Amino acid sequence: MREKPSKENPAGGFKAVKAIGWFVEEFNCTQVSINFVDATKTSVITVYNFLKEAARSLGFEVTGSELIGLIPELQLLIAANQNPLSQGLNKIEQLNLGAEFLGLNAFELFDVNKRVKELQIKAASVNRS
Repeated sequence: MREKPSKENPAGGFKAVKAIGWFVEEFNCTQVSINFVDATKTSVITVYNFLKEAARSLGFEVTGSELIGLIPELQLLIAANQNPLSQGLNKIEQLNLGAEFLGLNAFELFDVNKRVKELQIKAASVNRS
């Protein structure tokens, strides 16, 4: 996944993405931790789809995602657009669909009002008024 070419990936990987993976024995699964240094360079859905395909090629599946911090609204909208059902939905519905598509509801309910950067900024400005 690293940006620079390596022996395993001569073409290089994703721009502005740092990642590490390890096996978690007590849960019998592998965890991949990813830091999107600049989400305008590589979308979350691009990396998620890559990991899903990599896992599938090894006989495994991605069971979910967890987000630490906030996510830019655009990243969830891009993910939602992977689903043709996103057309005609309002923005909150699209954000929820994007979160679902990325597996962000797998371990706990993902509340877009609390986890989307732009919605938090808007809420903070309303609370200051």
